[in-house]
Amino acid sequence: MFLFSYDQRSCTYHTNSGLINNECLLVNQKIGEIVVAFQFYDKLSQRLEHVSHSLDSLSDVMGDEAQCAKPDTWIALQSFIRQKYTMREETEMFDAIIQGYTVAEALDMVANNQSSEEVEADDDVELF
Repeated sequence: MFLFSYDQRSCTYHTNSGLINNECLLVNQKIGEIVVAFQFYDKLSQRLEHVSHSLDSLSDVMGDEAQCAKPDTWIALQSFIRQKYTMREETEMFDAIIQGYTVAEALDMVANNQSSEEVEADDDVELF
């Protein structure tokens, strides 16, 4: 693909501005797709890290029978886990589960909140 055309009669180069504009739009679109893919990967990585830390902490408590019997230990564990969350969706889901909602109900609640916010800010790029 050539960005310039050669005019043999006048020996000058003429830019093909339409082609350049199309290429710029294509590059811009690809950059947007890359940003979205990176955000998805970053969120997924953070969530997996939080699950791993939470399971480690739960394992520590479960491995100590004396600690298992203390309500304060479980309250402290809940607080520790909640503090690890950095994304609003995670905190909302955790809070819903602590309040007694099932996982499915909590997922629906977070998804509904997220859907309504996406309608309001359709073109926003989330930076974190």
